[in-house]
Amino acid sequence: MLLYHGSNMVIVDVDLRIYKPFKDFGRGFYLTTIESQARLMAFRTSRLYSGMPTVTTFSINENAIFNSSLIVKSFRSPTIEGARVCE
Repeated sequence: MLLYHGSNMVIVDVDLRIYKPFKDFGRGFYLTTIESQARLMAFRTSRLYSGMPTVTTFSINENAIFNSSLIVKSFRSPTIEGARVCE
């Protein structure tokens, strides 16, 4: 499965300790299956913090993620809870 992350820089390593704790669902690394959504977030983030709008693509083994010790919040279709992330 391909997932996208929009930011103001290329993401090489994910270190969950460095992310802000006051995000919509708490500290974490946010990804989407929708590349255009990641692109919008990249532009928003670069406007706020400078840097270049960048979308990093991750190839993820879905079974490995859901069977790991990570807490994963997944939305299979649009929901009110998931819509908060896009506001």
